[in-house]
Amino acid sequence: MYNKIKLNKLKVSIKFVFYIIFLLFSNELISAEIVNFRFGSNSDLKRIVLDISEDVTFNNKVSKKKIEINFDKKIFLKKRPKKNTSLENVILNESSKKLTLNFKHTIHNTNIYLLKKKKK
Repeated sequence: MYNKIKLNKLKVSIKFVFYIIFLLFSNELISAEIVNFRFGSNSDLKRIVLDISEDVTFNNKVSKKKIEINFDKKIFLKKRPKKNTSLENVILNESSKKLTLNFKHTIHNTNIYLLKKKKK
């Protein structure tokens, strides 16, 4: 009887450990979706807005004709953005969580902002 109780406790402990491991790694399983690319302009200023399904944090690197955005969680894109006069192409590397925007011309005065999603 004592061995049976000990075995049951061991089974519960193993399940609990697997549950904790799942919780720790579940952040990697959950992906945010780039729902929409929007383009706009005011006189000489052009902008690209990424609508993302949930709040994410990111860092970015800006080069002469490229912006690389590294997200904190996996992100995916269901459909490619429409062609734009300024944007050469968009490359999404889901495994490295990096979005690269390559432009046809040199980028000036780059500002990248995070606008928090409104709570419903």
